Amino acid sequence: MFAYLTIDQGNSSTKAALWQHGEITARFCVRTDELTAVKDLIAGCSRPLRAAICSVADSPAQLLQALNRLGIETTDINCRTPMPLKICYRTPETLGADRIAAAMGAFDLYGGRPILVADIGSAATYDMVTADGRYLGGNISPGLGMRLRALNSFTARLPLVDAYDGPAEYFGADTREALRSGAVYGVAAELEFYARRLGPDAKIVVTGGWADMISRHTSLDCTVSHDLVLIGLNSILAYNEAKISC
Repeated sequence: MFAYLTIDQGNSSTKAALWQHGEITARFCVRTDELTAVKDLIAGCSRPLRAAICSVADSPAQLLQALNRLGIETTDINCRTPMPLKICYRTPETLGADRIAAAMGAFDLYGGRPILVADIGSAATYDMVTADGRYLGGNISPGLGMRLRALNSFTARLPLVDAYDGPAEYFGADTREALRSGAVYGVAAELEFYARRLGPDAKIVVTGGWADMISRHTSLDCTVSHDLVLIGLNSILAYNEAKISC
């Protein structure tokens, strides 16, 4: 039986996890020098390895080539990769691998009920998975940081603020607070809007760098899962190994 290496190459950082017997045994999150981190992560693994990577970078080719040189069979996840999730997107070739993996992770954890998957990172994505495992699609909007940077960049006098600079009140008492609260509650309101469309039986799963912040500012009963993409990648690897074994 193989150990699995799952890699989530995002806009601002790369996360990876080593899986053995269905559990994460080691992990990292880095902004640079991914290959060194991978080598350190797998150094103590005595079992044969298979890997899966999803990337929002222009091309994960450099990392893929490095993994191949290490003798690790690696799958670059896309809409054609065999998996339990059925992709019903009209243009599946344009669907981000991170959205596919997050949806797969949510279905692995909570299949059997409708699921709203919200990934709140550099961008905010809201995706729907049916109870029987059909990915129907979703929407994309700016994340918190992008909203605040845009307001600073495209206006003459609005300052650049950080969402973590202070509390987010319902109505800001000064300009910096107004910007911060507008961004935080804007994303929270989006999440609540999509959750209402799925109905009371839906499971709401939130991931991404801003997941904790948003979950604190919504009235929804939502679950934060920072490993959602990695869980999805692990599920895809396990599914394909089981197919080969049959």
